[in-house]
Amino acid sequence: MGHVDEDDQKGRMAPTINLVEEDEIPCTTTMSTTSTAGTPRMRASRSSTYGASTADAKHHSPGLCGDVWVCQETGWVLKHQFNMGLEYERPSDETQSSRAILHLPSTSLSALQQLRTAFDTSKAIDLDRTLRHGETDLSAFHQEILDLAADQGDLNHLGQEEALEKLKLRLQTKRSSSKESSCVTEIRCSRDLIMNPEAGTESVDISVCPLKCFDSEKTPVLAMMGLASPIHVDGEGGVTIDLKYAAIRLCSGAAGSLEIACRMARALASTFMDRTFADAVVRQAATGTKNVLPAFDAYLSNVTIVPTVYVPRATSALDEPDEIYPTECLLSESLADAIKTRIYNHMT
Repeated sequence: MGHVDEDDQKGRMAPTINLVEEDEIPCTTTMSTTSTAGTPRMRASRSSTYGASTADAKHHSPGLCGDVWVCQETGWVLKHQFNMGLEYERPSDETQSSRAILHLPSTSLSALQQLRTAFDTSKAIDLDRTLRHGETDLSAFHQEILDLAADQGDLNHLGQEEALEKLKLRLQTKRSSSKESSCVTEIRCSRDLIMNPEAGTESVDISVCPLKCFDSEKTPVLAMMGLASPIHVDGEGGVTIDLKYAAIRLCSGAAGSLEIACRMARALASTFMDRTFADAVVRQAATGTKNVLPAFDAYLSNVTIVPTVYVPRATSALDEPDEIYPTECLLSESLADAIKTRIYNHMT
């Protein structure tokens, strides 16, 4: 089944991953199930270490929460939010009537491979930066990231100006820009209790920024920066968020390039939710290195597969009294429901 290490035996949840892309990269080291048509399928989901014992938590920083913003033709949209081991996936404009989905974060083998390549090859990464002139806002953060990308040759002058103008428009967009679902339980649990991080929670902010001057044949560029001391930014509901990392995915506006950049952004955000990875990046920064690859490889070595299997569905305190629920659900859905219920019970 999945990988279990000593931390699991001590009551700590190991990171898990749901591999949802089925045809991109063959996988021989993970577990697969078979669909009704007989085709091997892989489904995996990522869960953070939320729910670790109190004693264990004293020795680890909490995983980070994260936002993934995507610049579309209609403007900037907050497409994905990550917190407490769960991902809140907002509906697209075409399916606005459908409810937003709260689930274990999903990724693909190709996205993880592309992210690893980006960590290995990108020169525009700095893990321990102090903003110039004492700036304390996201705009200054973006400016320094783009300066770093330009200095390393990943972005020319025209691209830097275009990206900066687009990112300025992003900051004018309200964080709660997307319409919400009419599902009372989904709103109550995801928006009010889960996706609004507690005060002091450190976060990673990721922007997927397509550029007209970016070659559609070129691999999307990762530019990322971490701060020695987080800056305070306003989140939803008046909550102050400690912004620790910001990343910009620079890509072409072509559909294929933008899709790759979005997948890598989701993989990056879910990775930062992992407590062990977040701790390892901090330790890397303390040594003066800008190399994230060792921390990412250690993270990948402890990933657990959640196969596509059905299990009996347990009743939940979040169930609506008049709703009829199925007797079975996917294992990944069962894990997500358990996390939601635990968070709800903790915060109410």
